[in-house]
Amino acid sequence: MSVFDLHPINADGTFEATQGNTLKAIAAIRDSYLPQGRKLVLLMLASRARPTYEQGWVAFPSVSTLAADCSLGQRSVYAALKWLETARLIHVDRGGGRHVNVYEVDMLAVQDLPVREQLRKKRRKRG
Repeated sequence: MSVFDLHPINADGTFEATQGNTLKAIAAIRDSYLPQGRKLVLLMLASRARPTYEQGWVAFPSVSTLAADCSLGQRSVYAALKWLETARLIHVDRGGGRHVNVYEVDMLAVQDLPVREQLRKKRRKRG
């Protein structure tokens, strides 16, 4: 069983996007093991996103909006976005110039993130 249940998942790996699934996705991010700033930026992107019928949620907030949402500086948000993109948790479609960036949160990748409880159990076994 996955970290969270995105029902219904279709045979082609896509899921039916509903508000309930968005809340489950946000809960999965909350429970994941990510550094604080990266987790917060990912949570804010997911909370502002609208579901697509492929594999993620799409949002287009500005970096200054994300910085205000997260109570972080813009440089911290840029660094978190770069890390999240490198980790393939988000895909950024850069608008360029005066066009907005479009952020797609890949929720199928998010469900594979390690969960805090799983890491605690591993640490207990070592000790």
